[in-house]
Amino acid sequence: MPGYRTDNAIDTKITGGGTASIPRPRRTVRLRQRPAPKSGARVPDHAILGEELGLTGSGRFHRVLDPVDGTRPILCRLPVWGTLIGMTADGRAELRMMSQPFARERFWADRNGAWIDHDGVRRVLATRDFGSLDRATQHTTSPEYLGKDLAHGFARLEAAVRMTHRCAECQAIAIMAAGRIDLAIEPRFSRRASWHWIPTIERAGGVVVTRLDGMRARKASRC
Repeated sequence: MPGYRTDNAIDTKITGGGTASIPRPRRTVRLRQRPAPKSGARVPDHAILGEELGLTGSGRFHRVLDPVDGTRPILCRLPVWGTLIGMTADGRAELRMMSQPFARERFWADRNGAWIDHDGVRRVLATRDFGSLDRATQHTTSPEYLGKDLAHGFARLEAAVRMTHRCAECQAIAIMAAGRIDLAIEPRFSRRASWHWIPTIERAGGVVVTRLDGMRARKASRC
């Protein structure tokens, strides 16, 4: 929050084999590049999987951290970013949380269910039954991620639903789990991101579908 909506300088993160770049605040870069905390002394079977630093340590439990999900919105001063914290056990997503300090909201899930906390008021998350596609509201992060192999299918889906909204990042998935929208299409969902969201969506009553090639989402490098 101290760096949000300020005039921070911007560095560039090269992605896609050096073919694209995403601007981000230098403050965020410094936060992401800090050494991951050492948990081995207290919990030797816990490793830390960071968005920028990769895997630190080893063990059957992985703490999965993404300090800022939604870099472009935070640079544009839009409140659709969040901090993602998750945990996997033997490769299966078990616990996760998305915190949005600007909105004073936290969405989280464990083995018992999924919840939202807003200003200290907690309620259960539950997806909604929209009945048919013509009644559904869907979200996708950005049309630029829909390559030729996906664009045609997405166009058919977009024509079938009631409304499509774009560019809400992690907030859209959280709101879907809360039953306010119905579908979230993420053609470039990383494995770490899927680990964050699978527990919340499934325990709110939703479904995380498989990839186009049939591989389970939680085992894929890209969904």
